Amino acid sequence: MKGARARLRQEQDGRAWLAWHAEALARQKTLPGFRAFVGGGDRGPQSSDDLQAMFEMIAAQWGAKPAA
Repeated sequence: MKGARARLRQEQDGRAWLAWHAEALARQKTLPGFRAFVGGGDRGPQSSDDLQAMFEMIAAQWGAKPAA
């Protein structure tokens, strides 16, 4: 039941997020371009060094031991 309650809360939070953003956009005099709104743009693929750093940070947060 706790899992079902968490799922329902997450779904409601998602709907609230969507409603808030829809209203915020409706109040804008001019809308941003789609790419500016959702992010992205001219960024290329991430380098392997950047990916490795992110994986190591996540592993440390999860309590994994660093590779020797």
